[in-house]
Parts: sequence; structure tokens; C-alpha cells
Amino acid sequence: WLTAPVQVKRLPVGGQLKLGVAGKPGTSYVLESSTNLVNWTSLVTNTIPLAGSPMFTNSVMVTVPGRSFRARAMP
Repeated sequence: WLTAPVQVKRLPVGGQLKLGVAGKPGTSYVLESSTNLVNWTSLVTNTIPLAGSPMFTNSVMVTVPGRSFRARAMP
């Protein structure tokens, strides 16, 4: 699996963190989170649009301190 950069689009507001993922148009990416960088949990899967901006943005709840995020391209 290939990874894509995850960008913090806005600092947490109301317990939600806004994350953006840029990647190859037409590719699906799964956004995952981890508290230990070993075990990862899938949060949402999105596909980069074929036209327009090559990214998507999701808001995730910030309920666990020290949580890391990554985006992986689906095979």
C-alpha cells in the first residue's frame, strides 16, 4: 500500500480535527488512526476526484489524545 500525506487543515474546534489528503485522481484512500503506530483503525475511505482539486477533507473526532493519522491508497 502506498501512503499519502495527511495535512491538518484546521486545529481542533469543538472536538473535531479537519484533515486533508492529497493524492492521485481516481485513487481511493483509507484514512486510519493509531495510538501506538503499530495497530491502525480505519476511519473512512474516500476517492480523489478525477476533476478539480486532487484532495479530500474529512473531520474526525479528537477524543483520544496522542492519536496519529495516515492515509493509505487502496490496492
